[in-house]
Amino acid sequence: MRNADEAMSECLAQPNLLAVIFVLSVLNKSTIRDDYDGFSISASFQKTDDLEDYISTVRGLGFYVQTFLDEREFFSWVLNGGYSTLPHKYKFVYASAVNGTGPGRRALVPAFCAHLGIPTLNQNPYSSTIGRHKHNASHLLNSLGVPSAESWLIDHEGRWLRGARPENDRKIIAKATYEGSSIGLGPDGVLRYSKSWDDYFVDLARRLRQPISIQEFLEGREYEIPVFECAGEVEARPQTVVDNFGPLSGDRFLDYEKVLSENYGYTHADTIPSDQGHYLQRIACDAYEILGYRGIARIDVRMGESGEAKVFDVSGTPDVTVMSSC
Repeated sequence: MRNADEAMSECLAQPNLLAVIFVLSVLNKSTIRDDYDGFSISASFQKTDDLEDYISTVRGLGFYVQTFLDEREFFSWVLNGGYSTLPHKYKFVYASAVNGTGPGRRALVPAFCAHLGIPTLNQNPYSSTIGRHKHNASHLLNSLGVPSAESWLIDHEGRWLRGARPENDRKIIAKATYEGSSIGLGPDGVLRYSKSWDDYFVDLARRLRQPISIQEFLEGREYEIPVFECAGEVEARPQTVVDNFGPLSGDRFLDYEKVLSENYGYTHADTIPSDQGHYLQRIACDAYEILGYRGIARIDVRMGESGEAKVFDVSGTPDVTVMSSC
């Protein structure tokens, strides 16, 4: 393919040259293939209005849009010649809100497309996977100098990875290792560690069929930091996460019910003091580079009153609808 900037200039001059193919799971439209006990993956699905936003925005630029509400439907279409017969010079795939459960599934569409030489607007298969293992991503970032929440891993049989566990009375938060959208995270997810909590973690691991990442919980303000790359330039725009009580800070966090009901929002980057903003930008851009991200990604950080900041989550396929931080 030609230089991306040249291609985009050509497409803006002649919109009919570009087709964007969305592969999106949509609430009440896509059939849930597999789910968790007490926590539904539908929390990460796009809403119907979000889908319409995607389509209308891209069509408003004059580009062709084709949408699939399930990966299998998309795969069948490609293998039966649908992609190759689209009469457009440039054809890109964007997959988000994937179906199913368990590790690695965010790499499925990028890997399929890479195998067939189809360009995507997603991260590469490796980056799509490493960022969705909370424990491993945290240790990778810390090892390369990006401050990240200390993390431990416990499985469904109560085994701690390499025997490491938090010290007693350490403030922690328990998370599903492979999931986003706060799946598995209840309102009591932040606690002071003692061995008496291990049974709770084991039960959660069994319900979610995956190990549970136990992270240190940093009291302070929570930020989502969209990171964008275009024409070789990388830029980060920190956004403060807010709920009905104001900026998300102290012990407050985004639990499953808040995410499911969309009971949260963001304040503009201009409200963040410049010195803090620059520090957050540097952390986010460093994490973005280490994880091998390209295009659009999101780095989530909490910053304490002392100015200490740590990454606690990342996303290579962040929500890019009107209501999102991106």
